[in-house]
Amino acid sequence: MSTKDEFKELLRGLPVSINNLADPSILRDSSEQKLNTLVEDKHTGPVGLITKGNLNTPWWRERLAYWAKNLNLFVFVSISELPKEMEPMGTKHRYKTLQTARECGAWSIAYVRPIIHTVNDGKETISHIFHKSVDAGCNAIISSGFRGSHDVVVASGLVNVAAPDGQQWMKTLKLTPQATAESNLNLLHSWLSIVNI
Repeated sequence: MSTKDEFKELLRGLPVSINNLADPSILRDSSEQKLNTLVEDKHTGPVGLITKGNLNTPWWRERLAYWAKNLNLFVFVSISELPKEMEPMGTKHRYKTLQTARECGAWSIAYVRPIIHTVNDGKETISHIFHKSVDAGCNAIISSGFRGSHDVVVASGLVNVAAPDGQQWMKTLKLTPQATAESNLNLLHSWLSIVNI
């Protein structure tokens, strides 16, 4: 095998995220072109779509099934249940997107983010997100906190929201309250015992 072929083989196995700086659902045609190119190249590594969009449409369902059959496809659906004034885009369709991804054969991942101290980190909210995600058939749940410089905190309307556990908001680290992290673990353990895993 030549060095060029060795590099091609290595590149085929790398993880790839499609249109991560915007949203694959907004850049639909670009996403389609990139995913089809990965299929043609016989890509074997994980391929991620991170979205807030509605992928429960005939156009997406047809293509997701094709891509899931030919790629190691992961659909990460961002879910926050933040108040509408902070995140105007609705959330109901996101659970449907989780279900659609699973039905089409992709890995369906609930991407719970950002969890913001005192805004959406309450046990009731987190429990709601977990239960709705599990009911939608997700394969896994991932969560992360909020990060941002002072300007991001101001622009997000979080000036009066303290960072968790006596910390300061920062742009290099996503902060999640320790109590929320522990609550997430307890919910996970409860769910695992319910489904007998």
